[in-house]
Amino acid sequence: MAQYRQQRQALLDSKNSASKETQTKIASITRNMESIELAAHWINHTKQEKEAAIDPESIDENSDEFKNRARTAISRLHGGSAPWMDHLAENFGEREGPKGGPANPRLIKALGIDPTAAAWCGTALGKAMGKAGIKPPDAASWAGNWRNKEWGQDIRPTAAGLNVGDIYHIKYHDNKGHVATVVGVSKDGTQVFCLGGNQNDGVNISAHPIGAFEKGSKIGAYKDATTAFKKPTGQHNNQPAPTFDYNADPSSFNTLAGLTR
Repeated sequence: MAQYRQQRQALLDSKNSASKETQTKIASITRNMESIELAAHWINHTKQEKEAAIDPESIDENSDEFKNRARTAISRLHGGSAPWMDHLAENFGEREGPKGGPANPRLIKALGIDPTAAAWCGTALGKAMGKAGIKPPDAASWAGNWRNKEWGQDIRPTAAGLNVGDIYHIKYHDNKGHVATVVGVSKDGTQVFCLGGNQNDGVNISAHPIGAFEKGSKIGAYKDATTAFKKPTGQHNNQPAPTFDYNADPSSFNTLAGLTR
């Protein structure tokens, strides 16, 4: 976390801090910091009495200890009622690889595709569903297909009544979007915290807006974005999504436009 904080401050203090390129970098780093803070919160939220609390400032996101504790926290959150989350969390903390560089071989094996060459949020969730014995929507790699009427049960797109493991989807006007699975919601009900792939190029917990983008609004380069939730048909993920009094930086949502297809 400290490394990201230093990088972010250096960009904010740079002469080019107002440029689009620098602002995109700042937003991306902010998303990374938020993901670490969110993972640390759920680790501490679910820890057992004899387990030590974790300080987000001291976290090494590449350490096995952090990744394993995050996986354990996710499993405890759903209590066995949303096994697809465990399969998705198998790659928690993994990143796709540098742009123009070699892709992460672990993700290539898990996804069956090169994650640097295509958006992969739908692929990651579809693979996790398949491992859990649940048929994902047809062509699950395309995030928009997770809204198909033929798949899942629609849930009112608000924070009320959400359970851990519910499916979150944000759709843009051109049918591009992002799909992930619910971990919790913000106390004010405006944001949902989701475990997903292709979230700032990795598998992590990230904040997303709930119904915050109505017709005519914009998110990054996109407009008329809407959000929705589904529950996999026949599944009984029944653990209420816990609330967290945390609000992500709204400007960092702009990076979603570069993460989704």
